[in-house]
Amino acid sequence: MRVSRLALLSGRVLRDALTLLVQAIVLVLAGLGFGICAPLADVLIGLGFVAVDAASLSAILYTVGTAAQERVGAAPTGQHDRRTADAFCRASHCQ
Repeated sequence: MRVSRLALLSGRVLRDALTLLVQAIVLVLAGLGFGICAPLADVLIGLGFVAVDAASLSAILYTVGTAAQERVGAAPTGQHDRRTADAFCRASHCQ
């Protein structure tokens, strides 16, 4: 079964937006518990902004990550890297 890339990215974006929206709701409820008063319309507008910002930034980051050609930040592995580390250690007098 083939799944489109758009469907996968949309699912991840919605997951991230929903996660941030739930966190924002928890913070609003905690604020209400401490006695902070705010009009309901303003709170709902703020939550809408959080959802839109989360979805847009998540979509941008997933798109850039998908479009990237090489992996950045991957840890080097293999025999070649061990020889390089040994040579560096000898050159810097680590022993």
